[in-house]
Amino acid sequence: MDTLSAVSPFIQTRLRGKKVLVVLDDLDSSIFQFKTLVEGYDDFAPRSRIIFTTRDIQVLKIVADKIYKVEGLNYFESLELFCWHAFKKYSRPTDYAMPLDRAIGYANGNPLALQALGSSLHSRSKQEWENTLDRLEIYPNPDIQRVLRVSYERLEDEGIQKMFLDIACFFRSYYSVDHLESKLESSGHSFVKIGMSDLINKSLLSESSTKC
Repeated sequence: MDTLSAVSPFIQTRLRGKKVLVVLDDLDSSIFQFKTLVEGYDDFAPRSRIIFTTRDIQVLKIVADKIYKVEGLNYFESLELFCWHAFKKYSRPTDYAMPLDRAIGYANGNPLALQALGSSLHSRSKQEWENTLDRLEIYPNPDIQRVLRVSYERLEDEGIQKMFLDIACFFRSYYSVDHLESKLESSGHSFVKIGMSDLINKSLLSESSTKC
C-alpha cells in the first residue's frame, strides 16, 4: 500500500459525526502510515470502528486496542473453497477423495493457495490431478510460491531472511525457543533473539510451537 500524504478534506467533512466502519488493508510499515491514513478522523460518532490488517504484529501492538489473529481455514472450509475453484461447486466428487485430500493438505489452509491450486486443476482428469500433485512435491506451484513469498520478501534484512530459510530447511521439528535460538547461534547466525522475535511478529514462526 502506498502511504497517503494527506487526508481528503471532502471525506473528512462527510464522515464527521457519523458512525463508520473504516477498513485499512495490509499496513506494513509503521505508525506513521496509520496516522497518515486516519489523521483527522478522530471525531467519528460513538461505536465507530477502524479495522486494519497487517502481516507485522508489531504495528498492531503500537496502534490497536485489540488484536485478532486470523487463522488458516480448517479442513471443511478449505474443502469448500477448493471445490468451488476446481469443480465450480462446493461438494466434492466421491472418486476424487484421495487427490482432494492431498491438494488441501498441500495448500495448508491458505485461501489464496487453495484458489490458485483449485483453478489450476479445473477440468482436468483424475490422472492429471495425481500427476500434478506428484510434480508439486518436487516443483512447487509458482502461483502458490508467489503468494507465500510476500512475507519472506518483506523481511527487513538478508540476515533474517537467511535465518528463516535455515529454520524452514533444517529445523522443521518442534523446538523450544531457547533450544532453537541455541541451534541458530551455533550455526553462525547473529542477533538471533531479535531475529526470532521478528519472525514471530510477522507470523512466519508460530510461538506456541516455534515451527515454520
